[in-house]
Amino acid sequence: MRAPLPILRDTLLIVLGYMAVRYWIYGDLPAHTDAEWSRRDALMCLPRLAAFLALRECNRRRWGNAVPFDFAFPAKGRGFLLPALLLVGAESLRTFVFGQGPAWPLGLALIGLAATLPVVLFEEYAFRGGILHGLASRFGFPISLLGGSALFAVFHLQAQPISAWPAIFLFGLAWSGLRLRGLGLGWLALLHFIVDGLYFARLDFPPAFSGPGCLYHGLLLIAVSWAWPRGAAKL
Repeated sequence: MRAPLPILRDTLLIVLGYMAVRYWIYGDLPAHTDAEWSRRDALMCLPRLAAFLALRECNRRRWGNAVPFDFAFPAKGRGFLLPALLLVGAESLRTFVFGQGPAWPLGLALIGLAATLPVVLFEEYAFRGGILHGLASRFGFPISLLGGSALFAVFHLQAQPISAWPAIFLFGLAWSGLRLRGLGLGWLALLHFIVDGLYFARLDFPPAFSGPGCLYHGLLLIAVSWAWPRGAAKL
């Protein structure tokens, strides 16, 4: 799992650059109405795609193709099914059973789904790609799992309320565990897209640590335990 030295540094610089652009756009275009949110989220597709393409270029030119964006699926693939189902199931419960608000307007939901694609491409390549690879090559997989997932939660500063960070951290742990067990970034991006896409079915959700919220986080913890690497990690 030895990684070329620039992987972690390059990825962090690209992530920080993206966060700076996001800070500027969010500050310049506060979203007080649905229409304002739609325009801003559509605009954010550009820096997300740019950051993803920058990572791909770094992988091709600087990292020796050490971080492929592929659909690798190890022979013992059934072990990935349960944590994936738990993650999707937890988010489905949160949305369709615990969700308290009306459905999103169809137009906004479609914009949100379209904008989710560059989100998952960039975030998976950055956090389960360069950052996880760089941390694992230097510190081993327990630190890389926890440290990379903590960075993933902090990355959502400004974009998500702090009350959502525990769930984001647990999702990051589960996705990182699946990655270190050999699942390709393409599959992780697809799983991430399904989970994020479910968000656009309801406008309001219960408090993070109410009764339903505790069940939701409990299911995520079970998914993390099943996704956790057993034996030698693979990258």
